[in-house]
Amino acid sequence: MSENLVESLLERRAGLERQVLSQQADIFHIDDVLTAIERQNMAPAPRKQTRYFANGELTERVGQAERAGNVTATPIVLHVMKAKGMDPTDAALRKRILQSVKECRKRLSGRG
Repeated sequence: MSENLVESLLERRAGLERQVLSQQADIFHIDDVLTAIERQNMAPAPRKQTRYFANGELTERVGQAERAGNVTATPIVLHVMKAKGMDPTDAALRKRILQSVKECRKRLSGRG
């Protein structure tokens, strides 16, 4: 009788183990789907790009500012904004132009 009891307990354990493994696989699959859905919902909205300068215009204006004696980014930004007719007191616009000027100067310095 004890052999039958041990054997039935081992069979029961094996059956439960199969169920647990199956459920774990289901949980992993559900987690993957939830992660994919979360990534889709959290995708950044496409940014609206506003062009303040025509092709090559910023490069030309930065060059003019440098020839006028401006050597750091902030005076160059102010020179560019005034030349373009932009309001230099607009902090958000000045910040965007500053980033553009920095990127432009970086490209120009790589040309040698």
